[in-house]
Amino acid sequence: MGTRTQRGSRCKRISNRLPKHFGVSRKKIATFEHRVKKLSEADGYIDLLWKGQLLVEMKSRGKDLEKAYTQAKDYCAGLQD
Repeated sequence: MGTRTQRGSRCKRISNRLPKHFGVSRKKIATFEHRVKKLSEADGYIDLLWKGQLLVEMKSRGKDLEKAYTQAKDYCAGLQD
């Protein structure tokens, strides 16, 4: 599973590579660790956000993906159009 730092490094690598599969640079279309207000008014950080197209919330291997889905839905409420 690794440390939080290792998870962050893996997330950043994946976040940089994923947009390349669509033929674009991540820096042109998406943000990594995008800050957003959750429904609870607390700050949240979306792992990868390509506004209007894609929201990615990553979890370590073996973690409950339902939690990632719930987080992503919570973050959507705080996104501006």
